[in-house]
Amino acid sequence: MISSQTAIAYFSEFRSPPLPATCELNFSRDFDHDRGTLDWLLDQGVDINRTDIQRLDSGFGLAIGETDSSLHLLNNVAASGDIDLFDHLVSRGADTSLCTALHSASRGKDAEMSRAMVCHLLDKHNMDINRNNNDLRKLMHDPHDTGSPLCSAILHKNLAVVRELLNRGARVNSASDFPVSYAVSAGGGFLPALEPLLHAGADATKALTSSAIARNIDAAEVCLRYGADPAPALREAIAREEYRANTIADNAAYYASRPESKYKKSDKQVERERTSQAMVAFLKSAME
Repeated sequence: MISSQTAIAYFSEFRSPPLPATCELNFSRDFDHDRGTLDWLLDQGVDINRTDIQRLDSGFGLAIGETDSSLHLLNNVAASGDIDLFDHLVSRGADTSLCTALHSASRGKDAEMSRAMVCHLLDKHNMDINRNNNDLRKLMHDPHDTGSPLCSAILHKNLAVVRELLNRGARVNSASDFPVSYAVSAGGGFLPALEPLLHAGADATKALTSSAIARNIDAAEVCLRYGADPAPALREAIAREEYRANTIADNAAYYASRPESKYKKSDKQVERERTSQAMVAFLKSAME
């Protein structure tokens, strides 16, 4: 497939072939920062609401059978924080119901611009503060960014947007997603968001269980300060530790039966053992 830049250069010089409304080139990704080029493309008849459903906003290709039908153009403009361009594209026919701009706004590098974009999308465009971005995606697995705009803000470590969404009543206890799980997740969590979530009414006991699953003692300590019941988390932690230990024992037995093979725990397994046992001990002490 030729690039968007090549297609435009060819058309500008030769005026042939025409750019059809169903153009499948990745114009939104290549020119989502360039109002002049976008206007020119729209003047040539390109459909502003057509998107490449075989790719994500980033341009990453999806597997066969997977689709992302969200309007990448609006998503990426929202991520840039350019409110004027966003409104201009809407005035030219972009359909805000087809985008996940409220999720994408958290991707911005400038926290205050991201917060301003979120406020604008909520106040002017009346976007659903609790919409699940999988409403517009058909994927064979739940990607790491599945959930509400609040989940996305936590994932992108945008505390300004987290606070703004919470102040505006974003759900913290949902059947379809639990924002706390993003805040406490192992390795990639965002602990600064945990206390605002709990202060806003997130279920502290459920949050403690999520912290136990992630083996995150720092998060568990915060949850206990908010009155979490440690019993459910302890049961979960013990069950997971028993499963881990049994798996390691089974692996060791398997290799022991084969003299030519040697079994040694990986560094990752050693660290997992340490943090798993530490979490069980921590929760037991909390029960005393």
